[in-house]
Amino acid sequence: MAVSGSIQALIAAFTFGILVNAASAAIVLFTKGYGSAVFRNGLRLALVIFLASSALWAQIAFISTAIDTTAPSACQVTATFSTIFDQVARVAIEQYMVFMAQQEETKPLRFLPQLMVLARFVVGIVFVALTRSEFQPNCVPTSSQVPVAITVTAMDATILVLLAVQFLSGRQGKSAQEDGGRAERVKGFVGLIAGVAIWTGVRLLKTRRVVRSLTSR
Repeated sequence: MAVSGSIQALIAAFTFGILVNAASAAIVLFTKGYGSAVFRNGLRLALVIFLASSALWAQIAFISTAIDTTAPSACQVTATFSTIFDQVARVAIEQYMVFMAQQEETKPLRFLPQLMVLARFVVGIVFVALTRSEFQPNCVPTSSQVPVAITVTAMDATILVLLAVQFLSGRQGKSAQEDGGRAERVKGFVGLIAGVAIWTGVRLLKTRRVVRSLTSR
């Protein structure tokens, strides 16, 4: 059964509203707990950037649900800024995972994930520059160049695989206590990988939808 445009917009508004509240609460609690120490630790700083960018992305996307179809310029502005914060959030969470993997003192692929994240940042800038907007039925960002969108998704997937290999190949602890601590870190990292993988999968579905819409024209 098809879902009407007004219902889709309402669902999107509620979803983005929940994301805004969750991300905003998380960043307030996190920064309150660590204070200025956040800016002296790369791992914490990457997480704060991710939370802040996610909150801003959700806030702008929430605003875009109220834009009328007679205001394409406003739609383009919100699409551009929501894409900027979306890309910053993705790179930040990947950098956060790079820092986590580096703490395991792993030798395999030691510098490759970091180089991939830097390259991903550059490709993200190109992706933002090629962002356009359209109404489906509410204002949403879309890429004018499908190959760039595919490249972004492929790089995200590659980075996740490299980080999983790097983290899971880390050295074992010298004692049962260290092994227990590493087991907890592994479970946390696997959960994080799964969450980012789902996020990447959503982008893949959006890319496929863009490809179908372009080929059907």
